[in-house]
Amino acid sequence: AGISVSFTNGKMTHGGSGTFTVYNADQKKVIKTLEQKGKTEDDAVYLFFVENVQGRDMDGDFAGYMPQQYQYGFIYGNPNATTVAHELAHGAFSLAHTFSNEQFIAAKSTTDNLLDYKGGEELWAHQWKLVHNPKNGWLKFLQDEEEGEGIFKPDLSGIFYKDSLLLNNQTLYFVPSMAESVTFFAKKKEEQSLDVNWKIGERSLKGDSVSFTIDEQFFNTKEQIKIEARDKVIFGKDSLINVYIEKVNIDTESIIDSLMLSLKNIKQNLDSLQQKLPEYIEDNMDALSIMEDKYISKGMSKEFEAPPVASEKEIEKILLQIYLLDQIIMDMDSFDEYVTEIIKLYADPEKRNVFIQSIRQSMTALNPFTDRETLEKQYREMVIQNFYQQLNILIQK
Repeated sequence: AGISVSFTNGKMTHGGSGTFTVYNADQKKVIKTLEQKGKTEDDAVYLFFVENVQGRDMDGDFAGYMPQQYQYGFIYGNPNATTVAHELAHGAFSLAHTFSNEQFIAAKSTTDNLLDYKGGEELWAHQWKLVHNPKNGWLKFLQDEEEGEGIFKPDLSGIFYKDSLLLNNQTLYFVPSMAESVTFFAKKKEEQSLDVNWKIGERSLKGDSVSFTIDEQFFNTKEQIKIEARDKVIFGKDSLINVYIEKVNIDTESIIDSLMLSLKNIKQNLDSLQQKLPEYIEDNMDALSIMEDKYISKGMSKEFEAPPVASEKEIEKILLQIYLLDQIIMDMDSFDEYVTEIIKLYADPEKRNVFIQSIRQSMTALNPFTDRETLEKQYREMVIQNFYQQLNILIQK
């Protein structure tokens, strides 16, 4: 059960007034309150979790305090496990800071050791020996109080893709065939870069940024990959940010093949109609007289005063088909050249593959923040647009 203690100004004060002060007046008041309840044991350690704390310079920066080889420690705010372990290492196992004057190893905040201020989790061989040494009991020698302090501040403000801040649990959509190169950046609140622990699927690394190529190999049969940025130095809501990368399945090759086949079919339909028309010319001269000898050429639909009306008569069916097909052709430049080039591509699989690759290379990445349905539509439209652009390039050659 918890205990209730009141302080001046409603906040407990961190630190003390003397160079060798172990616990200050507020801390002693908390300890005494617990001991008066008769709930303490000599072979146990006790941590007090205190929400409202002011630092010795009134800024509240310290995350905890536990003197070496003392059984009472204080943890401030809403800590993570690293903060708690850091303070217990001081009190329960007599481990000093790696930058301690008495046991100096390295400058402050330069290592990933648990007893540094960088928020690491490592313990080194000499520290493990102290942990397992039974002589490191409750010696309670006097020490400077700063040896028991832990400073862990929230640093991670967010991660960025290009100039966009990524929100926690946000989803971005990418097309694997684009093989897009992506970089995420971790930043502090003041927009400075920050080293964090990244996890991409099952792969872990550390740094202020992480880069990867989003292709089929990246997804590896999965539809979604989680990107995790964790700052283990801190605690609270900003300690972990997750972003999800989802696959948008756009089969560029199938779209291109469908376009090629459609154009070939249009050409075949026109050729078939041209073969049937002579059979009806003699009996239907009036209907076809406006066509003269251009009844199958591009633009022939302009000769009609009005679109043909659908009916059961065979000749009118054919005229309507010709009219509709010509309307399609009129929307495209160089129709005959397109079809001729497509027939060549179908005849040479190697050229066809080079053509498809040229379309993919001419495409540009779209906004991954767009919703899936809209993005799929935009990519299909881009494939079609680039298909005709690349055909024009082939024709011009």
